Amino acid sequence: MRPCPICLNGQGKNLGELSKTYGGPLSRDTFDLIHCSTCDAVYISPLPSSQDFDSLYRPNESDKLLIENNQNALLFYDQRLKALMKSIGKRESYSILEIGAGPAWLSLAAKRLEVKTLTVAQDITSEFPNQCPWVDKYIVDSVYNQSLNEAGPYDIISLTHVLPHLPDPIEALRHLKKLCRGLFFITGPHRPKNWNGKIESWRNYRYNHVPYHLQYMNASSISVAAKNSGLGLVFWSADSEDGESFEAWLDRPWPISQTISETVEKYRTCFTNGAPFKHAVIDGFLEKEFAKALLHEFPKFDEKLALNELGKVGGKAVNTNISQISPSYRRLNLLIYLNKDWKMEWGGAIELHSNPRDIASNQIKSFNVLFNRAVIFETNEYSWHGFPKIDLPVEERHRSRKSISVYLYTKERPKNELAPSHSTFYVQRPLPLRFRPGYQLTPSDMNK
Repeated sequence: MRPCPICLNGQGKNLGELSKTYGGPLSRDTFDLIHCSTCDAVYISPLPSSQDFDSLYRPNESDKLLIENNQNALLFYDQRLKALMKSIGKRESYSILEIGAGPAWLSLAAKRLEVKTLTVAQDITSEFPNQCPWVDKYIVDSVYNQSLNEAGPYDIISLTHVLPHLPDPIEALRHLKKLCRGLFFITGPHRPKNWNGKIESWRNYRYNHVPYHLQYMNASSISVAAKNSGLGLVFWSADSEDGESFEAWLDRPWPISQTISETVEKYRTCFTNGAPFKHAVIDGFLEKEFAKALLHEFPKFDEKLALNELGKVGGKAVNTNISQISPSYRRLNLLIYLNKDWKMEWGGAIELHSNPRDIASNQIKSFNVLFNRAVIFETNEYSWHGFPKIDLPVEERHRSRKSISVYLYTKERPKNELAPSHSTFYVQRPLPLRFRPGYQLTPSDMNK
C-alpha cells in the first residue's frame, strides 16, 4: 500500500479492489482503493507503472474540438472567471495559466471576457495545441517546463480535473505556487453520491476512471494539500453534480518577511476588493498561546443563554458579557473562530452571499471556521452572510462551533447606505436542484 499522496505519510483502510476502466493492456487489471484515516483522501494503490502512464496518455490525434457542443462549459467558466477576477481585484489585464488544458475552454472563456488576457496552456499530449487559436502560448510538456516560468507570474492558475491524475500533486502545487500571484482555481471528482464508506458505490461512480484517477479529495484533504503546499484554502464547494465533484480556490500566503505597513496594505486591498462585499480573512491572527488560552477559557454551553425568540432553548448560546468570561476576553474587537480540526463537510462554514434572494446569480464565498482565523467584513444593507446547517458525525457530537464576535459601529453612514431601521432579515435556503416536479423523496431527504 502506497502512503497517502495528500498528507504524505498517512496510512489508511483498504476498501477493496476496483477493476481498470481503461480499455488497453496495463501491467495489472485491478487496483486497491484506499481511504486515508489521517486526511480523509481516497486513492488507488499501487501507482501505475511508467509504461502504464505512457499507454494511458498516448496522444489521440483524431480528437477534434466541438465548440458548439460545449457552450455549457464555456458558460460555467465565464461565471467562475468573473468571480475569480472580482476576488483578485481590478487589473489592467489578467494572465491565466491553464494546466492540463486539453481544448483550453477556460482560456477561450477568458479571451471572450477580456481579449487582452494573456492565456498560457499546458498539457502533456499534443491533440489540441494547433486547434486552440485563443491560447497565446500552448506548451506540450510537464508542469515543470521552464517556458511556463518565463510567461508568469499568473493571476489565475487553473487545474480543472487535473490533481486526480498527478502522481505527486503536492510537489506540483509547490512548484506552481512560485508562478502564482493570485488564485488557484481547482475542480475535480469528490465522492460518489451518498457514499457510506463502502466500495460498492465507487464502482458505479461517474468518475471511476481507473487508473487515470489516482486520488480523490474532499474539503478536509484539499485543506491538507493546500497546507502541505504552502497555500491557503479560501473557497470550497461540492454543490455540483449532486456533490460528486468539487470546486476549490487556493491562494498564496504573503511572505513573513514583509514589513507591517506592506502587510496592512495587502489586507486593506484585499478588504476593499473583496467579493461579494468587502471582507478580509486573516489566519493565525492571534499569538498562538493567547489563542489557546481563549479556547481553554471558552464558556460552557448555558441553556439560560440559548433562549430563542419563542423563549425555548435553542442550539446557540450567546454570552454578551464578554469582559466577564476571563481576563483574556477583555480587548477583542473581531470575529474569531476557535474550532480545531473542523471539517467543511460538518457545516458551519461562514458564507458571504451577493444576494441570496437571486438564486440564479447569487455568488457565495465560503470559509471554514478554523482555529485562530479572523474574518472581518463590512456590515451594510447587502452584506448577506450565514452558514450551512451543522451536521456532525455521531462520533464528533461532543464538539460545538465556537466563535467570538464583537460588532463595531460608526456614528454616521454614507448617504447611499441609509435605510429605515429594521431587525435582521432571514432568507431561507433554496431547495436542492434535484427537487423538481415528479421527484420522489428518499429516506436521506426525509432525514434532512
